Amino acid sequence: MNSCDLELSIKDRLLFSNFLPQQGGFLEMTIAIDIKDKVNITQEEAKELNIKSEGNSTTWGKEKNCVFCFTEAEKQLIKSELKKKDNAKQITVDLYDLAFKITNW
Repeated sequence: MNSCDLELSIKDRLLFSNFLPQQGGFLEMTIAIDIKDKVNITQEEAKELNIKSEGNSTTWGKEKNCVFCFTEAEKQLIKSELKKKDNAKQITVDLYDLAFKITNW
């Protein structure tokens, strides 16, 4: 794997938007949307993996890890948002594994 590569599970991909800004300048939001589009689960994948949402929970039938290559700007934005969440003490148990993975990336 290259330094731009990050392997993400289905759960990681579902939680990934937690490490993207919800608002910001035009360039920052363009990068965030590019990241979101890159890691989003497609309709085809959702069908293949039997992903279902009921109430506040999401389940899937089988695990599938994918490797994504991020640009340096994307990587910096993701790490910056993680740092903000960490400083604000907003890392939850659900986010811990993904936060750990990003920290060590």
